[in-house]
Parts: sequence; structure tokens; C-alpha cells
Amino acid sequence: MIKDLKLQEFLEQLGSSLPAPGGGSAAAVSCAMGAALISMLCNLTKGRDKYAEFEDLVQAALLKANKLIYKAIDALQEDNDAYNKVMAAFKLPKNSDDEIAARKLAVQDAYQGAIVPPEKVAGCCIEIMRLAKNLLNKSNANAKSDLVVGAVQAHAGLLSALENIKINLDALERLGSDAQYIASKREWMKELELEAEELLTGII
Repeated sequence: MIKDLKLQEFLEQLGSSLPAPGGGSAAAVSCAMGAALISMLCNLTKGRDKYAEFEDLVQAALLKANKLIYKAIDALQEDNDAYNKVMAAFKLPKNSDDEIAARKLAVQDAYQGAIVPPEKVAGCCIEIMRLAKNLLNKSNANAKSDLVVGAVQAHAGLLSALENIKINLDALERLGSDAQYIASKREWMKELELEAEELLTGII
């Protein structure tokens, strides 16, 4: 499984001519790294007398950040699997009208399925950025750079995930898929990106 690869092995595959892992997987890794850095910040803050008044906030953030790490790792595998399903759908036979119609539906379903992992990653990333904003000036000042880098990694992961959603939506649009579904996804993406930009500005 791709999520079980060592870092060097993953990067070698990412840089190879293999179609997957690709940008979606990279987005998930950025997300996981952002969450891990927020977890690190919390671990460097909890139990310290200087930050005792924020102990509950830090402990809650630590729990959430740790969950987000594994959610992002799962999304890494799911993104790779979803891409393979898209490729499998394109390989379906198209020798008759029925086969062509069935293949088109399978491709549409696969593209919609491929939107789910980057959606999950984008959702995780915005949560990481919210955690970072909430912990600003309420956590170990010596690790502030880790807080900022965690937020930047999450922001990069979010933008990367949105780019992967966009390319799948573009494909669905070309196939004549549900326009309302596509429009609602695009609106959600716009709102998420605006929030992420505001959060990042408030952090750095």
C-alpha cells in the first residue's frame, strides 16, 4: 500500500513516470505534515506552567491534530485507489451503444469518487489552519516557527487538494454531468480558499 512506503520510496514513485502517486497524494502528505507540526507544538506546550491557562485548549488541539494526521494518511491511500478506478473505467469496452453508455457512467462515477479524497484532505487542512490560529500566542513561543510552518503546509495541502478537485470537476463538466453538483462544489471550494487565505494572513 502506498501509505506504507518509506519516505524515500514514496518520493521516488512520486518523481517517476508512474501516473500515481501524483498531486493528490502530495496534497495529503502536506496535510499530514501540517497536522504533525501542530501536534509537535502542542506536545512542547502541554504541562508547562507558563501556559497553564491554555492547557485545555492545547490538550484538545493535540487530540484533534493527531486524528488529522491519520485522516490525511488514509486520504493518501484513498486518492491513489480512486485514480486507479478512473483508469479502470476508461479501459471498459466500448464496442456497442450499451457498452459506450455503461462506460460513460462508470467514468463519471469514478471521477466523482476521485473528488472525495482531496475533499477530505482540504477539510483536514482547514481544520489544521484553524487549530494553528487558535494556538497562536497561546502555545510555546519557542516553537512558533513550527506553528507557522504547520499552517503553511496545511495551506499548501489545501490549495493542492482544491486543484485536484478542479481537474476532476472539469472532466465531469466535459462529460455533461450534473451542473448543479459541479456548481455547488466550485462554490464550496471558493469559500474554503477564502477562509484559508484569511487564516494564513492572521498567522504569518
